[in-house]
Amino acid sequence: MDFTDFRAGADDEGKRLDKITRVLLPPQTGCFEAIRKRLVRLNGKKTAPDVRVKDGDVINIASFLLSSEVPETTACPTIHFEDCFRNEHIRIIYKPRGINVQNAVAGEMSIASAIKQEAQAQGMQSLSFCPAPLHRLDANTTGLLAVSQSAEGARWFTEAIKIHGIAKTYVAVAKGRIPSKTTWTDLLQDSPVEARTFHTVRVVTGPSSGARKAVTTVIPLATGNCRGQPVTLAEYQIETGRKHQIRAQSSFHGFPLFGDSAYGGGSAISDAAPFFLHAVRMGFPADNPLELPPYVTADIPSDFDKFLNSVLIKWNIDRII
Repeated sequence: MDFTDFRAGADDEGKRLDKITRVLLPPQTGCFEAIRKRLVRLNGKKTAPDVRVKDGDVINIASFLLSSEVPETTACPTIHFEDCFRNEHIRIIYKPRGINVQNAVAGEMSIASAIKQEAQAQGMQSLSFCPAPLHRLDANTTGLLAVSQSAEGARWFTEAIKIHGIAKTYVAVAKGRIPSKTTWTDLLQDSPVEARTFHTVRVVTGPSSGARKAVTTVIPLATGNCRGQPVTLAEYQIETGRKHQIRAQSSFHGFPLFGDSAYGGGSAISDAAPFFLHAVRMGFPADNPLELPPYVTADIPSDFDKFLNSVLIKWNIDRII
């Protein structure tokens, strides 16, 4: 019987054999049965599904299992991302406007699918790990997005997010005059299906099933007028990372993002940019084990800059970097 060999890498260290095998085999193939029948071996020997794989181990899989027909998938167009920071553990890219971080539907172009396609083209060294986005940004939000480069990086970043160890700052243009720095603490919940044309969230004012706490500090930076209405360029520092957090809380507190029609911000600024929301800065703890810098920043897009120069009073781009 012919076998195909797969050598485990550093990111596979400590992973269960069955977990790695499930990634390597076609979806319809039962990995437990394959291991039991010795169609999957570790270093040429029969072993248990729950054995822990070591760096350098060789997983042997019967070649006929790998030739099973699987549904064809449509490859995503190649997307090249600008790196704002990169090392062996974490990559921070500049996310463009108009693309989802995760696939909303099968075959859709997304950041996640493009990152995976890029890693495969470059030859991944791990059997069980693939680079992937570590948090989300809305499709029309631009700026900093962290991507895992190693299993160690993914674990550390995910845990740091949970304990609020990573500081994320955004800038946006809101309707109205935000008078002073303030902190909003609200409960967010998915909007009822009948009340929305696509997935939105809402602030609830009392205990509610599924509601989650959202904390945002907003700081006004500059003011101006657009379409005869007052607008404020504001900095948003988020303590939590809920879906549509900034958009929903801004709307609830009377300052929807200008042009954000889903949250009461009026008609879109343009076809290309419905509203302006940009992830401008990401800060990391000192002496972190991944050797990340104290902070990483991303310049605002050129159309955002042009808009600010046209509507704001005494505008200075240095105020947001």
